[in-house]
Amino acid sequence: CIVSYINREEDKKKEQDRIEKAQKQKEQQEAERQFKNDIEKLSKENGAIIKQFDFGAKNIDGSIFVFAETRKIWIFGKVCNFNEIIGCNIKDDLQIEKSSVTYKTKTSTSSMLGRAIVGGVLTGGIGALVGGATARKKTVAVPSGNDKTIHDFTVVINTNDLSCPVFYVKCGADELLANELHGIINAVISKNIHH
Repeated sequence: CIVSYINREEDKKKEQDRIEKAQKQKEQQEAERQFKNDIEKLSKENGAIIKQFDFGAKNIDGSIFVFAETRKIWIFGKVCNFNEIIGCNIKDDLQIEKSSVTYKTKTSTSSMLGRAIVGGVLTGGIGALVGGATARKKTVAVPSGNDKTIHDFTVVINTNDLSCPVFYVKCGADELLANELHGIINAVISKNIHH
């Protein structure tokens, strides 16, 4: 029977979806457990983490950790001493998304009136119509909304390590994250000056 075949296929699909969801959940839990273990190991080696920035995947190589007591910072898998950090700035690769535009044609009313009067005086009623019809027309663009600004922030961290002199930290549209990271790195640089 066609109906029972369709029901069996739907049941198979639901079961497959349930298995895939359970597998993804298990993988996510394993990744979180591994992430937690890696953070504990980092803390044992470098001291207490005073600030942590995670960028996407739960992975220490995709994170930044600041260790104040040992004066170290972990940036995407590399440990730097505070005195290795020499500069930091925020780059914003912003784009303007233009709003849609509609075009409207306007006829100059003063021109139309003047031409109709002249046409009517010279040739009568038909001349008035022709004179009015030949009035100046102007097409104008009318925006149907506001332009949208799309930010793409990158925090650029400079080091004095010739093997890795620059870290580019993508923050996307998250201005708060970019400013917070920029502030932390500037505090690290300030500690270098006063230490």
